[in-house]
Amino acid sequence: MGWTIYLLLEGAQGNLTTRGDFVEVPILLFAPPIALWLFGHAAAWAIKGFEVER
Repeated sequence: MGWTIYLLLEGAQGNLTTRGDFVEVPILLFAPPIALWLFGHAAAWAIKGFEVER
């Protein structure tokens, strides 16, 4: 949430000028939930005993 507010304020001031600045927005918004989801699946797999499902 903090990064979203910061980037909105930077955009309102006109400081987001390069293409890379606009790429930061989806990365900062979607990367943490995806990382937590992957960590959850890895933890569940470890608890099951690392067995491959067939």
